[in-house]
Amino acid sequence: FSKDDHINFIFADVLKFTFGAYDAIIMADVLHDMREPERQQLIDKCIDALNPGGRLIIRTKNKDLTQKQSGNIFNRFFSNNSSDNAQGNLPGYVSQLTANIAAARKMTYEVIDNPKNISDIVFVITQRERNL
Repeated sequence: FSKDDHINFIFADVLKFTFGAYDAIIMADVLHDMREPERQQLIDKCIDALNPGGRLIIRTKNKDLTQKQSGNIFNRFFSNNSSDNAQGNLPGYVSQLTANIAAARKMTYEVIDNPKNISDIVFVITQRERNL
């Protein structure tokens, strides 16, 4: 990755980590290893750490798209191949959870579910700009 003084990658136990204020937070293949209450807690914690206009980007596996991934070794390496999760259809559950949280906080919400050659689904929640 191309990294400069304005980009930081942090590896930590996300439930114990003390968040600062961020323009963007990316969670890739994290929620599938968590139980339902922890998922909501983490999403809320991330949203609370966003600067005005900041984005929370959540990527998780979409089992309906797995055939797209079969020919792309790069994406297979970076995509999570874990088995079923406690909620059954994780993308559907995360979609509903993130949509509900975004609506309750009056934030914008976007689903990117048709990326070429990958078997993931991406949810983007954007923090509102502060009113002046």
